[in-house]
Parts: sequence; structure tokens; C-alpha cells
Amino acid sequence: MAIVKFRHASIPVNIGIRYITNPNKTDVKLISGKDCMTESAQSEMELVQKLYTGSGTRSYYHMIQSFSPDDDLTPEQAHEIGMKMAEHCFPNNQVLVATHLDKNYLHNHFIINAVNLDGSKMLNMTYQKGIDIKEYSNELCLQYGLTTTEVKSKRSNMPEWKKRLKYTLEDALYSSTTMDDYINYLWRKGISVKYNEANKYMTYTDKEGHKCRDNKLFDERFLKENLEMYFDLGGNYSLIVEDYCNYQTPKTGNCTTGLAESILEMIAALPTHTPNFDDGNYYFEDDELDKIIQKMCAHGIRITKAQLYHARNDIYNAEQNQDQGFGLFM
Repeated sequence: MAIVKFRHASIPVNIGIRYITNPNKTDVKLISGKDCMTESAQSEMELVQKLYTGSGTRSYYHMIQSFSPDDDLTPEQAHEIGMKMAEHCFPNNQVLVATHLDKNYLHNHFIINAVNLDGSKMLNMTYQKGIDIKEYSNELCLQYGLTTTEVKSKRSNMPEWKKRLKYTLEDALYSSTTMDDYINYLWRKGISVKYNEANKYMTYTDKEGHKCRDNKLFDERFLKENLEMYFDLGGNYSLIVEDYCNYQTPKTGNCTTGLAESILEMIAALPTHTPNFDDGNYYFEDDELDKIIQKMCAHGIRITKAQLYHARNDIYNAEQNQDQGFGLFM
């Protein structure tokens, strides 16, 4: 896993270069220049900057790429990745790359000249440029067999791998009765799930190594607390299966509480008449209803046994009609 971030470059470039080439932090073999010599990087960058006639005041960018201590990675491989980052992400700029060894994890430092090689213009570090850099870092990590970290994305502009992940999660909702069923279904599809009842979030990792926390899918159906409610109420055999699986998370505004509120409204709207237990037309045992009511209470949902019975009995009658060829619409 590699985390990429930019440090505010407020100090002069010579101090930045001195910091990343500190022999107490790195080795001379792990310092390289892209379109500049390591020994004269400062003067070469300053020469290019003098060619620029624009009004920009920034002289350089300082980027850091940090790898996970759990990754099987040598300093030489980390440095090789750093040089590939420099070549791909900053083709028109001078870059000095140094791999540091002073932490319990390997990390690359980049001093990037803010002025293009020909002195024509400044490097335009937009939000999308930052996203592209992090995506490429993930691509390199996958090539080297390393884990990846999630790249920030917008609801309206998710990468294709996230879209594919969501399609599989949707299938898992319709195919699972319990959280264990859900996790095992995804495992069979090549997706691992990090789930702990004590944690606020759950994390998905696809077979390509992409990692994503539940709230970064921008879909309320896959939030941990909502999934727990869904499976506590019976999952694909629950009262809420259709409402839950067909719920559309708003594209703007709040995308965390709408589904939970919808579930509460649906429960509150259930009929309240008392069932006739003597007609023998019920599908679930009385003690099972008690268990489900207890689980619903744990989520703050108040419901009577009569309401729950009636809703479950409707499901049973619908199934019976389908089995007899009547269908739901007559």
C-alpha cells in the first residue's frame, strides 16, 4: 500500500533538497534525478526557473509516497517505483527522487520543479492531477504485488473498479440471509471483507487489490450499520428486502441516513390488526417472531408481534399464490 501526499513547500528549494538527501535518512544509491543530475539538481532547477517569465511564485512541489510496513518491498524496488512515478506523472518537469530508510516503512520523497523544462509554463497541479497521481501509484503497487490504498473519488465520478464492486455487492444482498452469508458470497467472488462489529466501518478489497471503505461507495445500502440492520431482520428473507435492495441513495446532500429512516417509516406503516392464530395460515414460529422483535428493538425500531406476523403472513400467501400459478396480479 502506498499513500501519496503533498507537503506544503514553503521553505527554499535548497533546504528541501538538503532534507530529502540527508545521509542519515537515505543512501546515495537511493537518490536519483529525472532530467537533472543529483549533484546539481538545485542549480539546474533554478536555471529553468529563470527562463520562466510568468507571474507564478511557487518554485517547486514536495511529494511523499509512503509504503506499508507490511509490504514485501526492498529499498531498491521502492526507489524504482519512485522513478517510474517521476517519469509518468511529471514528464515535462525536473524531479529529484530520494528513498528514505529512517522509518519502519519505506517512503519516497520528490522535489518537483514547478516550471516546465522549456521554461514555458508552470506545472498545473489540479485536484484531478492529484487523483491521477494516486491512481498511478496504485497501478504500480499492483504490478509489484503490493496492497493499494483507496483514492478519493466523487459520487458522480467513480472509477470502473468501484462500479464493478458495487454490482457484486448488489448481487450479494439478494443472495444472503446473514452477514456471514454476505461475506462468504463475496469471498467466492474474489472480494475480501474486513468486518468487525466493534468498528464503525467495513472495508472491501477486490481481487485486483483495490481497497475501499464502505462509506466511499456513496451507497447507503453498503454502510455497515445498515447492513447489520438488514441482516438482523432476515436479509433476503426479511420484510424489507425489496425496499432495501431497490433504495436509491441521493446524488447530492446527505447520503448516510435516508435508508435507515426509510426502514423506520416502512415498519411504522405495517398493519396492526391481531392475527387469528387458529387458522393455521402462518409461516414463522412464535419464538422466531420474538427474536426478530428483539433485534429490531436493538436498532430502535418498535413493532408489535401482530404487525410482524401480518407482514410475514403476506409474504407467505404471495409465495403460495405464485406456487399455484395465480401470481401477484389478478
